[in-house]
Amino acid sequence: MSREACQRILGLSMVMLLLVGCDAGQASSTSAPTTATTSTLSPATPTPILLTPTAALPRFINHTPPELAVDFEAFERECGPVGEHGVVTCKPETGPLAALECDEISGPPSDLLGALDPAYPIAHCTTLQGEKTDGVEWVSLGGYAYSPQGDYFYVAGCMLHGYERYVVFRDTQFVLIETEDEFRGLFAPIETADEALSYVLAVTGLNAYYGLELDSEYEYFVDVIEDTHVDPVADGYVVHLFQEEICGCGPHPTSAVDFHVTPQGYVRQIGLEAMYKDPAEDNMCID
Repeated sequence: MSREACQRILGLSMVMLLLVGCDAGQASSTSAPTTATTSTLSPATPTPILLTPTAALPRFINHTPPELAVDFEAFERECGPVGEHGVVTCKPETGPLAALECDEISGPPSDLLGALDPAYPIAHCTTLQGEKTDGVEWVSLGGYAYSPQGDYFYVAGCMLHGYERYVVFRDTQFVLIETEDEFRGLFAPIETADEALSYVLAVTGLNAYYGLELDSEYEYFVDVIEDTHVDPVADGYVVHLFQEEICGCGPHPTSAVDFHVTPQGYVRQIGLEAMYKDPAEDNMCID
């Protein structure tokens, strides 16, 4: 699994354990969903993923990532400078970010979000929870849920997880973006392939992988593996991303997930296929 995914889960887990500890040391101590749109992802029942090893080694198709960057300076002024690991996480108790009531403000997000137009400074707003939530749209078997009808974008983490939203710095103010409808109103229309990539990455929270190559330790399930790329189609773009199966006990396959996004900013999943797994993780369990 990717270093970024592991850090995200470990960060959420550590914060939740601290919150639980604080509650135990004391003696006592939703907003309505948006209207359904054509942005429905998958059925509530997880889509089965077939794990059938290939007879031959796969062929790899690589792509060059776009050169993009995200402006994060406004958030560094409130949260402090980005650390040696390339991120900063804070819970401001005073100032303009405190009024947003996020359990965590973190970023900068991937530079691949840098084609969003307008190019507002942007950060993650995480609301921490302690249990899995029913009624969300799960991709694969867990570790990620996309909620186009909820007051958050997606769920990240396992048993200890967080609801992910965004904060942008617009017109000298920090503004909380809670729903995909609000995000669409801010960043649509989608007019270029790079913009489609940034938009779908932000909305779904999945991964863009480049420079994939053969690993002799891995087990493969397909004959061809292609890096993240964006294909223009008649009614928008198809964006090729990846999802790592992190939660629960192994195996932990990595799958390719294809999304269609319209020029108006409506996103839906159109493909899901297991690519490979690391057999060394088959007996690893992550809660």
